[in-house]
Amino acid sequence: MFRRDIIQNVFCVLIILSVLSCDIFVEVDNVFDPQDVRYLPPMTEIFSGPGDGDTLSVNSVTYIWRHADSLYWPDSLGDYQIPAGISYSYRINYGAWSPWTSGHDLLSSPHSQWTFDIDLGTHSLVLASLDDQDYVFEVKSMYPTDITETGWPFRDFSIDALNGPALTMIPLRVYADSSSSFMMSVKAEDVVQMMGIHLLVDYDPIFLELTNYSIQSDEGEFLLESQVTDINEFTFVEHDTTDGLFDLSIALAGGDFTGVSGSGIIIDFIFTHIGMLGETSVDILPESTIRNMYNETTMNEIRSGYVVVE
Repeated sequence: MFRRDIIQNVFCVLIILSVLSCDIFVEVDNVFDPQDVRYLPPMTEIFSGPGDGDTLSVNSVTYIWRHADSLYWPDSLGDYQIPAGISYSYRINYGAWSPWTSGHDLLSSPHSQWTFDIDLGTHSLVLASLDDQDYVFEVKSMYPTDITETGWPFRDFSIDALNGPALTMIPLRVYADSSSSFMMSVKAEDVVQMMGIHLLVDYDPIFLELTNYSIQSDEGEFLLESQVTDINEFTFVEHDTTDGLFDLSIALAGGDFTGVSGSGIIIDFIFTHIGMLGETSVDILPESTIRNMYNETTMNEIRSGYVVVE
């Protein structure tokens, strides 16, 4: 009897060990899990869009990317669940990262600037209303298992789209919170011997309130190339708060001065959102002019700005 008990106990131990062994070596079928034999770490491939060092004459660019390995693309039967499950985040010029967004999120999103292609498993992002300057674009990925990419790709490029002399709002697009205040400026681009400016800016007074403005007259600023002691003596402002129209005229003079050349800020505006959510424009009207030392109109282009409140 004693010997039979020993045999039974040994048999039970073997069964338990067998069960535990099966638990330890359970096969994982999830390409986002490092225990899956097919697993590869997050690797984003940017295969379309401006390359390093490119200078573009347009102010809108599109980047397209996806996982670098075909295992994470739609399969031969068109199943896109794997690529749609990967989330991505991007940023520009080392600013804040965008919210993590997956292909599944985009398929139900009303926004059109960022889309997901179920046939190719690709993400497409349009960066619009870019100012003339240098940019760095970065994008990184995260699996549904919360594994985040390291060593993500980036691209640096430049925008040189304005055909000066020109007047432009900067930034061209502002994303603001409801009831918040923000700055937009008017910049003169590539002016030659500028002696005067007449600027008309139109905004929606139901959506925005212009709470303050500052003409660039500090020491060393762009307009003081004119050697004017007090630029305000040659500045005339009319502001119609009812219609949302700001009218600015500046005359430059001083000694043997032959005009301001180059690029620089003319005026800073502080706006406060007061209306409903949505989008509005802050327009530089076509009646605006830049005049040179011969009293000739020299402006080739104007570029208005946009405000988005969500």
